[in-house]
Amino acid sequence: MPSARLRTEILAARTRRHAILQRYLPAKEFSLLQLSLNLPGPQKRLNGIFELYCWAEQQLSEQLPELFKIFSETDTLGPWGLFSTPLTATEAKMLTTAIEKSRDFARLLDIDVYSSAGQSCDRRQLGLEERTCLICAAPAQECMRLQQHSFSQLKERLEELLKPFSA
Repeated sequence: MPSARLRTEILAARTRRHAILQRYLPAKEFSLLQLSLNLPGPQKRLNGIFELYCWAEQQLSEQLPELFKIFSETDTLGPWGLFSTPLTATEAKMLTTAIEKSRDFARLLDIDVYSSAGQSCDRRQLGLEERTCLICAAPAQECMRLQQHSFSQLKERLEELLKPFSA
């Protein structure tokens, strides 16, 4: 797929995801969670991503009481879904961050949490450490901005992280 076409499809998927999320915000008495995968590079349909996504859904349902799936689908960016919970955004973010840190491969999860008023709850607000790079210990945002690692290094690390799900 040509890169211009892929970029257009990725932007369209992000725009669509945002529009769907906005339909459910604010959520009155519930916090909303958006579960997706953090997959660097243009290829988002890798062996093991659906199994990883299912593992993440299972973890959410075990860790967050009264979790309710609102919506899920697979698009150009991979599988994703929206969920609600009666927990506060802070409580939900603490639990979802623990899931993201629970295993090496869980680092590929991206679980965004929104308060009942529609405000995003992020790690910085809670005094939690930033995400680190998939390859080194530097902050992920810094490595992405500076393009510290080659695509082949990222791809190799991604395949390594997905191994438990791609056998």
